[in-house]
Amino acid sequence: MTKRLFILRLGHRLEQSLTENVVGIGWCNAPHLLETNSWDALKDQLRETYPDPYKDSARSLGNAAGSVWRFLKSIEPGDQVVVPVPGAFYVACIKSSPFYEKSGASDELDYAYRRRVVWETVKPVPRSHASNPLQRWMKARQTCVEADCDLLSDLNKALDRTSPIDFGSSVLDAAFDSVSKALHNAVNNRGLEQVVKQLAQASGAKAKMPSNNTGLLGDADVIATYDLKIGNMESTIEVAYQVKQHEGKTDGWGVQQLIDRMEASPSIVRGCLVTTAQKVSDQAQRLADENDILVLTERELVEWVLSVGLGALTDKH
Repeated sequence: MTKRLFILRLGHRLEQSLTENVVGIGWCNAPHLLETNSWDALKDQLRETYPDPYKDSARSLGNAAGSVWRFLKSIEPGDQVVVPVPGAFYVACIKSSPFYEKSGASDELDYAYRRRVVWETVKPVPRSHASNPLQRWMKARQTCVEADCDLLSDLNKALDRTSPIDFGSSVLDAAFDSVSKALHNAVNNRGLEQVVKQLAQASGAKAKMPSNNTGLLGDADVIATYDLKIGNMESTIEVAYQVKQHEGKTDGWGVQQLIDRMEASPSIVRGCLVTTAQKVSDQAQRLADENDILVLTERELVEWVLSVGLGALTDKH
């Protein structure tokens, strides 16, 4: 079954929900709602049990019944629930069918109908980390509403963010898949080396792709010379780039190639492994850290492409 997304307002029940790993709604004086499988019968029970304000307001009754129906009948284990609070939100994953818990229920802390959950957020997530469509859904006034399932990806991105959404991050999210696909499919290994050369040039360096027949140990696909422009002093540095067109994970071989080339070429002061893989192995990262080598994985490479602009990646370079 496809996972779905619901917005659930807990209000004064939030603290207990976080402590007891549950979410819930009230209606403690209507203990038979779980056995009610008819929409009209559910509305009748609510109207009879709570005549004020639902007896004379079909609209209020419909809104209340809709929230109850969604919480009891629509939500399934595995669905995700966003719980809005002022300026922020929590996220939980539903783990149980609904149950009725009369014990301790009262008009002040009516928390009779509940579901067990696993909280995916320990601390509230700022709403500024969420997309505008997701934030709009969080403004829904009903207790429980079903949001567009397309927003599940927006939710996951919001949970991964460490800072508010801005224009740049929005553009990156929108363009990421297209640029990543091109890096994997539209260029071969030598073409990717050319892309890195052009990116270095667009970043202010003089770059070249040296021959592999230099007789030196190790390997560098691109050598870039950056001028730090410190007054009238000679202030250039050389950076060696090793480029890998990989899927999934890159091992430590590229890092070792850079280490060997840097040892053979004292003029190279920094190394950088560039890979289209999503990550590098633990051994590769450890080796890079120990030798002050920068690692750019797929995400950072796409950011580099977008930061210099696609116009830099043309044949004129």
